[in-house]
Amino acid sequence: MTNTTISIIMPVFNAEKYIHEAIESILNQTFTDFEFIIINDGSSDETQNIILRFNDPRIKLYNNDFNMGLVYSLNKGIQYARGKYIARMDADDISLPHRLEIQVNYLNLNQSIGVVGSNCIYINKDGVKGDKTNLPIDHQSIAWLLFFSVPIIHPSVMIRSEILKFTNGYDSLIVTASRERYSAEDYNLWIRLLGLYHVCKY
Repeated sequence: MTNTTISIIMPVFNAEKYIHEAIESILNQTFTDFEFIIINDGSSDETQNIILRFNDPRIKLYNNDFNMGLVYSLNKGIQYARGKYIARMDADDISLPHRLEIQVNYLNLNQSIGVVGSNCIYINKDGVKGDKTNLPIDHQSIAWLLFFSVPIIHPSVMIRSEILKFTNGYDSLIVTASRERYSAEDYNLWIRLLGLYHVCKY
C-alpha cells in the first residue's frame, strides 16, 4: 500500500569516501515526504557505519549478505518501495536541494510522462565542479539519441512506481562492467519503456 510520495533507492558498495555527502543532499531536500531506501551491497569499508550515524527515520537500510551487484540491489529496493514515485540516487552523487520538489511537481502536472530526469554538473574526485551536460530534454530527441548512446542520466531519474513494477524492474540477466560510464541495465530499461511511456528532462 502506498503511503509516501517518493521512494528513493540508493545501492551502495564501498562508498565511504562520498556517501556522507550523498545522504546529506537527500535529507536536506526541500521536498520531505519520502523514504530513503539504501541497499548496502556487501560493503567491506566504513560505508555501513557512516550510514548508521544518521538519525533520520526516513532512512531504511537493507544489507546484502555479500556483494550481489547493482541490478540485484536495484530490484531489491523496488520490492521494498512504497512510494508513488521511485527516484534513483547513487552513493557518489549529490542532488541539488530542489531536485525532488521539481520532479514531483512535474510528474503531478504531466500525467503522460512516465520518467523524468535532469542534466548534471560533473564533479571530480576532489569535489571540483566541471562542465554541465547538455543532453536533450524532450521525448522525441531522447528516443532518437538512444539509438547511439544513453541520453538519460540514471541517478537523476524519477519514475512512476507502477511503471517499474509493471515492467518487472531491471533485467537480472544484464551484466555490466562496474567502471562503465553508462551501464547496460539502465539502457535496457529505457528501451523497454520507450514504446510505452514518455520520457523527458527538466
